[in-house]
Amino acid sequence: MSKRPIFPTDQFECYDAEGKPAPCQGEQDPAGAGQPWPSPRFSEEGQTVNDGLTGLVWTQDGAVSMFPMMWADAFDLVTRMNKINAYGYSDWRLPNRREMFSLISHVRNDPALPREHPFVNAASSWYWTSTTAARVAVEAWKVHMGSGRMKTAPKHEMAMIWPVRGGRKGQIRLHWTGQRLCYSQAGNIIDCENSGQDGELRVGAPWPSPRFTQSGQTVLDLLTGLTWTHNANCAPGLVPWEQAFEAVSNLNKNQVGGHGDWRAPTVRELESITDMGGHSPALIQGRPFINIKDYYWSSSTVANAPDRAWVLETGDGAITHRSKGEKACHVWAVRA
Repeated sequence: MSKRPIFPTDQFECYDAEGKPAPCQGEQDPAGAGQPWPSPRFSEEGQTVNDGLTGLVWTQDGAVSMFPMMWADAFDLVTRMNKINAYGYSDWRLPNRREMFSLISHVRNDPALPREHPFVNAASSWYWTSTTAARVAVEAWKVHMGSGRMKTAPKHEMAMIWPVRGGRKGQIRLHWTGQRLCYSQAGNIIDCENSGQDGELRVGAPWPSPRFTQSGQTVLDLLTGLTWTHNANCAPGLVPWEQAFEAVSNLNKNQVGGHGDWRAPTVRELESITDMGGHSPALIQGRPFINIKDYYWSSSTVANAPDRAWVLETGDGAITHRSKGEKACHVWAVRA
């Protein structure tokens, strides 16, 4: 198993600001660093699917709930599944935010699942996770399986559920989200015992302590092995997408931190430094970075709208996208 709990996207082509295919530059690594996907990635086991990359086991049916439901009802359904030993197992749970996001393909949409996946009835709709929004606890995280977006929504709204369990050895082990508490649907802190929530289970690779080490102008993430610029503002303010790569190119020309291989991070690399135990910003506590901003460009293009790119919103940790031509985001550089 890889010691690095991160994996690249499946996007291996580059695009310009208008969404047209373009040559890849060093500052725009389309896939990013991490453990490559196994081939094939998925294997069917009865009515379940084993993900050889993460070791997670999913129901083959992406619509076991049959219809959308409220957040609290999603936990009740999983409890009923375990009581009847659904699909031969009694340890199903609602996936946390990072687990649900791990299924997303960044070259496909409707559904945004990897090529040759064996799932059935995967809805191009919102799916609940077990992770509560730290800033607004009456909301929980959900992932849109049609596009790959990730945002929070009131727990009384409706969404689909897709149960998961552990039990297999993957090439990587996804890391913990950072959520430490459990909450009711009304947003009140509750006892975590038997809640099935992210704050109780805390599944995933634990974070080292300290998580980061700073050396001058660089910061090494000891969990993922990625090195980030100490200054989280590598461009003069908000810039359009293509200008983000120019800013990174300037870092390389100036050998910032003694390195000339800086690049714009992929959407998965940006997501890897989020902490669901905090907010404003929802980045790892004890971070040594300076000049943290609200929105950051990734190098990842949106599959069904190649004139748009994926963005991390640091206030809560949402994954969304913006038009590449907008002066909408800041720049933060990374290297493997």
